[in-house]
Amino acid sequence: MANLRLHSSGVFSNVYRGMLLSPEPKKEIALKKTWPDRLEGTTRNLELMMLMSISREKHKNLVQVLYTFQSIGPDKRVCESMLFDFLPSTLHSMIKTLGPPNINFIDVKLYSWQLFNGLAHLESKRICHRDIKPQNILVDPFSGNLKIGDFGSAKVIKAGLESTSYQVTRFYRPPELLLEARVYGCNVDVWSAGCVLGEMLRGKVLFPGRDSKHQFQLLMETFGIPDENELYAMKAPVKIEGGSCEAKGLQRLLPYATPDCVEFLRKILVYRPKERLRGAQLLQDPFFEDLWVPGKVRKCGHLISEVLSPGDIDALKKPKRRSRRRTRSREQVGKNRRKVSVEGLSSTGKDCSSNGGSRHDSADDISE
Repeated sequence: MANLRLHSSGVFSNVYRGMLLSPEPKKEIALKKTWPDRLEGTTRNLELMMLMSISREKHKNLVQVLYTFQSIGPDKRVCESMLFDFLPSTLHSMIKTLGPPNINFIDVKLYSWQLFNGLAHLESKRICHRDIKPQNILVDPFSGNLKIGDFGSAKVIKAGLESTSYQVTRFYRPPELLLEARVYGCNVDVWSAGCVLGEMLRGKVLFPGRDSKHQFQLLMETFGIPDENELYAMKAPVKIEGGSCEAKGLQRLLPYATPDCVEFLRKILVYRPKERLRGAQLLQDPFFEDLWVPGKVRKCGHLISEVLSPGDIDALKKPKRRSRRRTRSREQVGKNRRKVSVEGLSSTGKDCSSNGGSRHDSADDISE
């Protein structure tokens, strides 16, 4: 490697940009240095274990580990280094160029399709990312390629088993986690991705809550107060009583978005996790029809077909084996709920920021 320089830094890792000289041909790479969790006297980098598992199938919309190695720092801590192909930008840095008043709808749809395509693959492996946000979505604005990165919070979801609800950066946290549900699935990522799409269309964060309580208030102002059936569907351990909140809808937040954009988002941002549009059904939604028009060109002059091909759609039509799931009865969920008022929805007093927050439940997160 040569010409390494700091590209970005955070609590859990630093990322460097440089050139990989060998093997040929030379190419630009990203070097991520992390400090593994210490578990029961051993050091295990849970993110690396997850990424190595993902990288075996080389999905086009997920980052791939090229090489890994360890070193010992001056403080005697083990440093785990991972090499990836370099993508120059994140979706976070692209938001202003995509958004209103002159929305670049083709690139918004192109990036959205690839984001949901990556999530569909993760769901097929029962992997929940649990921190989908623009900062963790890598893009090459020139080629149009997008890859989901930063798997430091990811977990293999096991049906019916509990996980910590304190996950996902607040602005992108789904309602079930705001209500402290501990049994959830990959639908939490679908909600987060919907918020990312809304941010591209709005030019700024869709639901910018000051804390967890305010975050949920913003959702209720947009979608109304969840009823008993919706709370049950979210496996929320609370029962909301009293108060009223008129649903003002998404359109007021997206004045420059076209009706088809708003309607598409309405299919994703719903309280009932299993009713959120996702997977193959989402990727074949009419919202994305523009992407499959022969000869369709992006604003930069590049063909959409340089990024997507008919084979991407054909792959979605292959039948997939359905897994058996254990569910708790309505009575089991209901009897464990605590009652809260609309005004009294509790805040945890802490929130995952872009560089902080809980990362994993345990080392078992990686195992099947």
